[in-house]
Amino acid sequence: MARHIAHYTLVRLLPQSDSGEFANMGVVVACPALGFFDFRLITRYRRITQFFEEFNRELFTQVRREVEAELAHLRDHLHQRQFASGCREEALALRLVQDLVQPRETMVRYAPLRVAMTEDPRQLLDQVFARYVQRSSEETKSRREDAMVRLVREALQQDRRLNALFRADEVGTPDYQVPFPLVHRQDGQTLAAIKPLDLTQPDPQQIYEHGGRWAERLRRLKRLGAMPDHGVLVTTEAPPPEDERRHLAYRDIVGELRELSVQVSGVEQAGQILAFARGQIH
Repeated sequence: MARHIAHYTLVRLLPQSDSGEFANMGVVVACPALGFFDFRLITRYRRITQFFEEFNRELFTQVRREVEAELAHLRDHLHQRQFASGCREEALALRLVQDLVQPRETMVRYAPLRVAMTEDPRQLLDQVFARYVQRSSEETKSRREDAMVRLVREALQQDRRLNALFRADEVGTPDYQVPFPLVHRQDGQTLAAIKPLDLTQPDPQQIYEHGGRWAERLRRLKRLGAMPDHGVLVTTEAPPPEDERRHLAYRDIVGELRELSVQVSGVEQAGQILAFARGQIH
């Protein structure tokens, strides 16, 4: 099959333009030579609401609906022109996507156009979506766990002695090391570590995968005899109990962690966090 030039842009959500922070919420692809113009948007709101605290489900749904309506209108306009003329309307397909990326002072903006060669623009649409939008869920998750680290720090700041004990570091052997955001070392020995772990992903599969990765890392540290001398505390967030499937996945992961002699507490349970940290003071 012949390869054609395609143009694509990322749909970005910027609730606070002054901060410059954005989340990719979709992709638009145009392949003028084939008269192709289409888009794909995320459907799950939690990725956005975890990143932007001021965003709730209702607001996300409203914004997504407006973006979908705008892009669907452009796509349908191109199809109607093609049907009426019997041609692919290459110039119109290109102009539509070029107009999208013009500067705008709105909550939803479009990244500068990028170019790719493709035999199948619909396949390209799926590939770009997977790379830039689905992958961003990992970044969002990391940012959520960064926020959880700050909550633990706030708890530790209640006792000045404790806050100074914990620093980001790696735990393990020369051949296998695991990064932790909060590690207590003394005289070259790893005494304790705290890992905030987000287990609120939108579906059970993601909870099992993310939690399972950390359970396996801790299991390997234990097999290598490299666990901190005074233990590991994992602070978590749980899905709502009424969401039975997600909550079951959460409980399974917590059970795995406890089987490894890992302490588990809620990220906002300052008392348990302080008790664990105070155990490091002799």
